[in-house]
Amino acid sequence: MLELLGLNEFGERLWRAVAVHRYSDLELLAGWLGEPVDTVRAEIEAQLERGLIRRVGDRWVAQDPVVLLQAEHARRQAELAAAAKAMADEREALFRSGLFSDYLAGRRRAGTGGGGVEVVEHSEAGPRIAELTHRASVSLQFLLTGQNQFPGLNSKDMIDMIMRAGERGVHLASVWSPDLVDAVRRAAGGRRPPALGWVRQSPNLPTRLIIWDGRVAMVPLDATDLARGGMFVTAPALLAVLTDLFARVHREAEVPAPPTSGDDDEPADSRRPMKVLLLLSKGLTDEAIATRLEISGRTVKRVVAQLCEEYQVRSRFQLGVVAARNGLIPMSDT
Repeated sequence: MLELLGLNEFGERLWRAVAVHRYSDLELLAGWLGEPVDTVRAEIEAQLERGLIRRVGDRWVAQDPVVLLQAEHARRQAELAAAAKAMADEREALFRSGLFSDYLAGRRRAGTGGGGVEVVEHSEAGPRIAELTHRASVSLQFLLTGQNQFPGLNSKDMIDMIMRAGERGVHLASVWSPDLVDAVRRAAGGRRPPALGWVRQSPNLPTRLIIWDGRVAMVPLDATDLARGGMFVTAPALLAVLTDLFARVHREAEVPAPPTSGDDDEPADSRRPMKVLLLLSKGLTDEAIATRLEISGRTVKRVVAQLCEEYQVRSRFQLGVVAARNGLIPMSDT
């Protein structure tokens, strides 16, 4: 703790003296400490520069150590956040460069890469998924079930990559198993989960599946055992089958209910904003929404105004865009 504030043994003694004997001058402090004035002056200047004490005329006052520690922690957290972003940028640059694909090409086993189907070992599947996700430019469709990941690809990194793809304008659509939806909400600490596109959920997902730009798809060799590796598909016929599988599962899946407090008897009006959003996305007028939900038109307008304020938008169109980006409503009707 004291080293964190840059205090050695003498520095600690001096700071305590300044704290206890407020508004003391150099001579008084030197007398209490039994040290030469020049020695005390040098340490005073050092602590003044670090913000541990402040000058009041020719006297000195100690600063709140709790505030000092909080400031130091804030500085460290900012450095960690900057370092994390720098590492994420470096990962993205590496995977977008295509270097990993070239590496895999040299390691490809005979008979595993022909016919538009490539089998990749489990240790290489994670980096390959990361590379394709970082290089996606049009669309990213995926089915996610189970919380295990391929080596080198944890859930946090995967979500970060998906968010970055969305920020690049890549269209996102996915179906998650309910346990994963709950896990993401828990990780968000009760806050709104990150924007991951048009998210739906289903308890009956047949397998994991990722489709990049409609050109490459990945399925695990064994949905229950990722250690067996993954199969990357570019063959048009197989790709069409997997794309159709995704479309069918996505069509039959449900939009996740909004997070609740956990009470089954939660008031109906707490779920009203989601219902209003969904009906607005279908093009219903305020009057039609009011009739459907058995509320007044004034209530509909108030809910919309509250949603606009919450999402910091000014128009209903902007509200629809933001809601779709956050996976609350479909991005399209297709």
